[in-house]
Amino acid sequence: MEALRIIKTFGKLLADNPSVFAEAWQDLPQLNQALAKLPNNQPRPVAQTIVDWCKNYPQIQKALRTVRYQLGDEEENIEPSAPKWDEMMINNISLVRQRIQDAQLQPPPPNNSDADNQNE
Repeated sequence: MEALRIIKTFGKLLADNPSVFAEAWQDLPQLNQALAKLPNNQPRPVAQTIVDWCKNYPQIQKALRTVRYQLGDEEENIEPSAPKWDEMMINNISLVRQRIQDAQLQPPPPNNSDADNQNE
């Protein structure tokens, strides 16, 4: 399911490559607030909120496209009607929210373009 893949990719990027978010770091609270209004077991609205937020940040959009298809698809073998489906949705959506909250407690990462400009 593409929505879950977007959610998982966003969370992975935020945890593993925070420098991609340097230009957007100050706006993470707004994303967190928008996600907090959504249900935990419906991936499509969560994924759409993430995609809409990322439209303002081309560097994040590019990274999402690059990493999105590298993740596994264990959820494809689970029927949406299965109890495990809801559990998996809640876990993944909660994990993204937690990673955003954790990121807000950290100082902003250095912007890659700032480092590039210093090397010139």
